[in-house]
Amino acid sequence: MASAFDRALREAIAAETSGVAGGELVRASEALSRRYRAGGGAIGPGRLTAIERLAYATVRLPATAAALDAAFGALARHGRVSPATILDLGAGPATVLWPARARWPQLTRATLVDRDPDMLRLGLRLWAHAWPVGSGGPEIATRTGDLASTGEGADLVVAAYAIGELDDASAARAVDRALAQAGRAVVLVEPGTPAGFARIRAARERLIAHGATIVAPCPHDGPCPMSGDDWCHFAVRLDRSRAHRHAKQAALGWEDEKFAYVVAMPASASPGLPAPARIVRRPVRGTGHVRLVLCAPAGLEDAVVTRREPGYRAARDAEWGDPWPPPPESTG
Repeated sequence: MASAFDRALREAIAAETSGVAGGELVRASEALSRRYRAGGGAIGPGRLTAIERLAYATVRLPATAAALDAAFGALARHGRVSPATILDLGAGPATVLWPARARWPQLTRATLVDRDPDMLRLGLRLWAHAWPVGSGGPEIATRTGDLASTGEGADLVVAAYAIGELDDASAARAVDRALAQAGRAVVLVEPGTPAGFARIRAARERLIAHGATIVAPCPHDGPCPMSGDDWCHFAVRLDRSRAHRHAKQAALGWEDEKFAYVVAMPASASPGLPAPARIVRRPVRGTGHVRLVLCAPAGLEDAVVTRREPGYRAARDAEWGDPWPPPPESTG
């Protein structure tokens, strides 16, 4: 399903890349993929070239924005947080602006921190295609620096697809700094790979150790039940634009962005209302029953909802990553 900001973002990317040869984007996209497969994230260490930044905006920005939107949905639902100010650490091309503005129109200020000032400038140009200066939207401030740099706090602090570019010690400092700067909530997102989940799991443990309350996706603050080769991740499906398909030499008109995330609230904030349990696998729909794998306070659980049970219709409609049972407003 297309997000509320999807069309505007696609149009902004198309406008910004209109004068670029398709072959250049293909080669730059391939270079980014090699960085990603090498384990350093799509951006990785070092500065990108101008064409690589445009390739990143074309093939990665819509996906990372969609994953952030999913995490923001969990924050809005379970944390009941509607931030007025946001601090994005490792902001890249101002990714956070698109899902945040669509979900929280009352947003008044966004502070974007990234080590690459040219990537920030690209993000602001993209944003200006949808929101020219003076047409509304939040006040935007940019700052060049790393994730653990000092700066002003905000209601919501975000680090998306960013801590994976740091060594373990720097990542720990970045998580500490994010929590210290957050007035109401922290959202951390990483790729939905074993390595990405390992970083989110370590961040979750660190947040809990500093007194934060986990709001999502976990329904508890206890030890994570995932072990061995298992890892907690989710997926959001998004349509690929023509430029996206060409840049990635992709045949399919859609892709699934797999991501791992954690949403937490600092000890000073009013606690949220985590889901009773979370669906952590794709539901298996059989004849007259639905099988769900749930993360619950007691650990991982298998649940079979039969046709005879009141929750059967909700189970048939349930998706991977949904809370279970669904909140009252979702059952009607």
